[in-house]
Amino acid sequence: MEPQVRIADLQRSSAPAFWVALKKNRVAYAFVLPALIVVGIVIIYPLFEVVITSFQRYNLLEVLTKGSSYIGLSNYVEILKDPE
Repeated sequence: MEPQVRIADLQRSSAPAFWVALKKNRVAYAFVLPALIVVGIVIIYPLFEVVITSFQRYNLLEVLTKGSSYIGLSNYVEILKDPE
């Protein structure tokens, strides 16, 4: 007769297996993590800046003298009204 295995035992055994695999491969993660952080910063920071700039009136002469001003969605309205 085969030993009985409860479903609850099978479900509990998957969580420790994840942590065991994580500990086993921690050196690999240590090498990959800095690269992922750099790539995240290189992609996320410019994206954030573009979104912020899109809500401002950005004229180079005004930016150098008094800074850019917040205009909200006016840039997007102007783009949608432009026939080209």
